[in-house]
Amino acid sequence: MEERARLQWRGRLEFLFTNMGYTVGLGNIWRFPYRCYINGGGAFMIPYLLALILCSFPTLFLEMFLGQIASEGAISIWKICPLLKGVGWAMIFNLLMTNIYYSVIVMYSLFYMTVAFVNIGGPLPWQCANTTEQPELCQNHSTSEHYWNRFVLRVHGEGDNVGRDPKGFDNLGAVVGRNCICLLFVWLFLFYCCLRGIRSIAKVTYVTATFPVLLLLILLVRGVTLPGYKVGVHYFINPDWSKLSDLSIWASAATQAMYSIGVGFGSHIVLASYNKFHNNLFRDGVVLCIANTGTSLLCGFIVFLFIGHAADTLNKPISDVVDNGPGLIFISYIQGISQLPGSALWVFLFFTMVFTLGLDSLFVMVWTIYASIEDVFPSKVVRRKKSILLGICSLHFILGIPLVTDGGIHIVVMMDHYASNFSFTMFLLLESVAVCWIYGLKKFIADMELMVGKRFIWAQWYLRLTWMTTVPAFSIFIFIASAISYSPSSYNEQEVTSRGETIGLLIIVTPIIITGVTALIQVIRHREHRMTNVWKMVRLSTSESSSWGPRNTDDRVQTRYVDNIDIQLASRETPNLTHTYQPAPNPSSQSSNAPCIPVVSFALEDQAKK
Repeated sequence: MEERARLQWRGRLEFLFTNMGYTVGLGNIWRFPYRCYINGGGAFMIPYLLALILCSFPTLFLEMFLGQIASEGAISIWKICPLLKGVGWAMIFNLLMTNIYYSVIVMYSLFYMTVAFVNIGGPLPWQCANTTEQPELCQNHSTSEHYWNRFVLRVHGEGDNVGRDPKGFDNLGAVVGRNCICLLFVWLFLFYCCLRGIRSIAKVTYVTATFPVLLLLILLVRGVTLPGYKVGVHYFINPDWSKLSDLSIWASAATQAMYSIGVGFGSHIVLASYNKFHNNLFRDGVVLCIANTGTSLLCGFIVFLFIGHAADTLNKPISDVVDNGPGLIFISYIQGISQLPGSALWVFLFFTMVFTLGLDSLFVMVWTIYASIEDVFPSKVVRRKKSILLGICSLHFILGIPLVTDGGIHIVVMMDHYASNFSFTMFLLLESVAVCWIYGLKKFIADMELMVGKRFIWAQWYLRLTWMTTVPAFSIFIFIASAISYSPSSYNEQEVTSRGETIGLLIIVTPIIITGVTALIQVIRHREHRMTNVWKMVRLSTSESSSWGPRNTDDRVQTRYVDNIDIQLASRETPNLTHTYQPAPNPSSQSSNAPCIPVVSFALEDQAKK
């Protein structure tokens, strides 16, 4: 078997910081506070934390170990179970949908960053002292909210058209030129980063992963000095127990737990595939879990400090302070930062942070699409890298243009609503089923021990328990809860139209169709002759491919622990695979990090015979 060289990280910090740049992003700073606010604050926290511990964290380790074992992308990793190869292609489709609206949120942060930079040394456009609109806006509405809806989105019109002809899904209006230019810049910058390669982002994340902590701590100190902050803190940490009976809160919390840590996209598989075979993933995974959860909780706490202050200032219930939309980050954070001395500079630094964090995550998701396709068609893709990357970025930009129209925010909300709930749970369920019930949990644990040894026994038992039980159970529960509590998306009390709902439902069913059709193709491909029964074809399509295992021949899976594992090699009927037994290699020839254990070797049929 000819081995194709694969990029590897120069050190473990490159992998850790790149992964941190991916997991710590807008999902923590933007989506978590937004989801927490619209789902009752503290009532949202309980199912969110449960979903993290019982579902998201175990799936994070599962995806990283899959990638490091085989050094494959999100599609070709399904050599472990060819029947489910369609899950990889469905992940790519879901990434495409997510990148489209995610890039628009990044674009808005770029717009605010530019506005703040232009106004350094002077008042900001949304501050009351500089507001030229009706003065009653300062009393009845948050001026930052007014600026967001009227001037950034133009969803309610602008200038003389304020309050007339509100835009919706069936009345998108014209493209907002300034927003379209900002979106174009985002994708041009991403294209440049992709040409530089995955390693280029690691150098940037050394700064972008640490600078936000300092800025968030400054906002925290400022927030606790504002009158009314206790109202926001109470709303954030004290749950309304009656709301826990609402299945929609459980579905939203679980989806957010998966979204914020980035599982179900295939990106963790791709990033871990560049690791050395014996890299300690337990250590890296624990660091990522702590950093991601800590950032989400800190951001949520800070946002509710400022929301509490706004509720006190406007003399309104906290649930009525701002619109229940994704603009929460562009309203609440700004309200607090605008009260700091030299507010324009602080707003510029804050949205520089948001922009870079969003770019980190977006870059990794775009790279996941490219790297996964490259692993499927290596010879064709590598020769046309620039053209393919340009095509991927251009496609995202073109599909994102409707989202920067006057009513584009309704599409953003619709895509965020429909591209997450059902597909995430399906991906997590099939990943756990493929590893634990088809490939075999004991074999997978043995593969893990080949990489990291028999250390971290406590972690292994936690992963065994959750992979086998809580991950599939939680996934099924959330899928059912999402279906029962289904409601059309809405923004600013305006529900999506029937046309928009139809598009949203297509976004939901497309990954399911891709997975099912690809599974049928894989079953048919394993038909040896016309009389082959269906069960045998299914069984063959669920057997791991002959090329499954470490990419590097020095690390090739020639050994497995056989203490309590029945590998049943002799009964395998997978084509083009012969099974031979060899004695264990000399321990002196092994790497110092690799465990010396009995071996079972896998060999492809001699190609020379053909």
